Amino acid sequence: MPLAEGCRKSSARARIGRTLRRFFANRSASVTVDFVISIPILLAVLVLTSEYGRVLQMRATLDNAVADAARYLSRAPLDETGEAFPPSVVSVANQLITSRLNTSYVAISNPVIGAASNEAGGFATVGLSAAAGVASPILGLFSLGGGPRQTADGLALKEIEGLIVTSADTVRYFGR
Repeated sequence: MPLAEGCRKSSARARIGRTLRRFFANRSASVTVDFVISIPILLAVLVLTSEYGRVLQMRATLDNAVADAARYLSRAPLDETGEAFPPSVVSVANQLITSRLNTSYVAISNPVIGAASNEAGGFATVGLSAAAGVASPILGLFSLGGGPRQTADGLALKEIEGLIVTSADTVRYFGR
């Protein structure tokens, strides 16, 4: 009896050993398959996150530039008619915006002078809007439509592969 019991124990150990070897052999193949499947997904998430961060940075830069240009226009004198800004003043405001953006896809509206109204506290206002295209082939895959794009303000941009960010600002006019 003790001899038969010893044989059973050794064959049981051999079966357990074979099962463990098979398990760990399949386990390493399973890890490789998981790695091959998950790496492209993780890389796509990483790339999309960095590209979206670039778009958000462009949006913040555009917001600040439009606010500064509108502030500049709020102190600038009007032309002889008193209804518009001279071209030199508009050119400086445009340079305030374009000098900060690292893209060539920029559209800037003409400054709009709002009449003094009771809603604005009896003060005239200056409105300015701009749009910038962020070239990104990866994010361009998710943008719909083809051909030249226009923003809600009617600012037309060239056809770009990427996204368009817009900004608008209205300030009180303190002109002289």
